[in-house]
Amino acid sequence: MFAINVEGLIIKDNKVLIGRRSMNEEHAGGKLPLIGGTVEEGGNSNDVLENNLKREIMEETGLEVNNLKYVNNTSFVTESGTNVINIVFSCEWLSGDAVVPCNHFPF
Repeated sequence: MFAINVEGLIIKDNKVLIGRRSMNEEHAGGKLPLIGGTVEEGGNSNDVLENNLKREIMEETGLEVNNLKYVNNTSFVTESGTNVINIVFSCEWLSGDAVVPCNHFPF
């Protein structure tokens, strides 16, 4: 069984927003990831990956994004043994001012 993770390559004015994971994170503590998270169950729905990514980006940054386009996917195993499929989309910063928690920063 895999956990499914989605990440957004958020682009505005030829710049990309990335985050910094807390050193206390179980997986990749202190690393510089794209913004995203684990896909939550949504029953029967269309565009489940895209909708989950938009929600994660809004929750983590306060940004609304659009024009999501598939980039690639990878798989990895976390330190605790969880198998993860990671799916990356590029997306455009549509609106909002990034509210960056202490464990994220714009770059």
